Amino acid sequence: MLDLTLLDILEISKSSFKLDKKYYNNKISKFSIHVDNLSTNDLYFHWRVGEESLLFIDKALKKGAFVITSEEKYKKIELDGSKIIYVPSVKKILLKLAQYKRSVFDGEVVAITGSVGKSSIKNMLSMILSMNAHVIYTVGNENAWLGIYCALCNINQKTKYVVLETGASGLGTLSTPIKVVSPTISVLLDINFSHQGKYPTIEDLIFEKASIIGALRLKGKLIISYNTLNMLRNLKYVIREDIHVISIGDGADISILRNNLGKRNSTVDVSFHGELVKLKIPQGNIADLINAVYVFAVLNNFGINFIKFNALSSFYRPLPRRFDRSRIGYKENLTFELIDDAYNSSPISIQSLLESIEIREVQEKILILGDMLELGMDSVKLHQSILENQLLNQFSKIILIGEIFSQCEKSDAMQSFLNVDQFIGSINDYISDGCLLVLKASHGINLYKLRNFFDKEAISVQKNIDWFVEDEAYNLHSKQNTI
Repeated sequence: MLDLTLLDILEISKSSFKLDKKYYNNKISKFSIHVDNLSTNDLYFHWRVGEESLLFIDKALKKGAFVITSEEKYKKIELDGSKIIYVPSVKKILLKLAQYKRSVFDGEVVAITGSVGKSSIKNMLSMILSMNAHVIYTVGNENAWLGIYCALCNINQKTKYVVLETGASGLGTLSTPIKVVSPTISVLLDINFSHQGKYPTIEDLIFEKASIIGALRLKGKLIISYNTLNMLRNLKYVIREDIHVISIGDGADISILRNNLGKRNSTVDVSFHGELVKLKIPQGNIADLINAVYVFAVLNNFGINFIKFNALSSFYRPLPRRFDRSRIGYKENLTFELIDDAYNSSPISIQSLLESIEIREVQEKILILGDMLELGMDSVKLHQSILENQLLNQFSKIILIGEIFSQCEKSDAMQSFLNVDQFIGSINDYISDGCLLVLKASHGINLYKLRNFFDKEAISVQKNIDWFVEDEAYNLHSKQNTI
């Protein structure tokens, strides 16, 4: 039984919550941890605490939803007509419902973790699967227990696939909820030093992410980065014999032979278990192409070959602030292209960005590079290694933002600011007509303020542009000048 009434929820959770009996047979349409898009017969888990959070309860009720809360003020609420359900622990009832839904669901559950690419792979995979089936997936970047359990609660009779982005930001943050997920397919991407500071050792970080392997159901499938697989081998990690392992990387089961960033479509040549295939996506960067390989590896288990993949992937659109491309008419006679890749940042994602930008042919490239957060004790050393990357030579100006980069040695082309607000005040000194401006940083550095500044101050903003249009205009201008 996957479609639940409130009485079902009462029995499954073994709770003693009180509710007006006239609502017992109301079937819950949607479970949510947010008040946005709620409607009648939805169930809102009020997980926030504090006086201000009570406003969310009022909003949910006005939309006709039921509310489960642990706020003491609702402990003795009158039953007559009330849609507020008091429970001692919202987390416990959410956990019990998630466990129940997973126990009775016999479809495919895909769990994705790693340091780079989780959200993008989840987004592409769920989008393609949703074209022909009902898919439940984690919303936005909700990859901790709260978002994972809520997604599982939303499994219903129509659901065929569940796609979950699962994050790890400390001991137990993945290894605990992944046991409830019990995936049929686990995707383990490259592991780098993100969130290193939240673990006693690097080994603890690796093993936490590897908990996605041990949680696999019997005869489950593991799609894993070859680099990560070798890390685990070096640490003597043993993968169960019943698990079917598919590795991706140089010399692996699936090898990436060549990336081709084209004017309308980007392609990647792949050796897929010895067979040469070409995967295609709309314009993207190198990271998008690598993500597409992982997505195809999953879809192949569901009978989707590379021909079907190429047809379906043509509808793919990346998540916001993942290599967003805009043309900004900032002032009269000052127009430039903006690439916003500042949702998150790590050594691996910066390398991918620099390689993707290298092929661009524009008159000037400018990089705004913010700190990479949560890298642990070696953070300054890792930031310094980024500044010594030869691919930075393609930029005429490099603006560094954050306290960590301020501690590093810099070249003459680099200017440092402690925060984005300090930089915005002098931005006019750094941009020029026809330039390519690239943003990259961890989300906590707040480079979104810079994007918001342009959206507010610009004469015109054209979003989702073809990223080679500026190159063609520049090359045409260069040829005319030569003639």
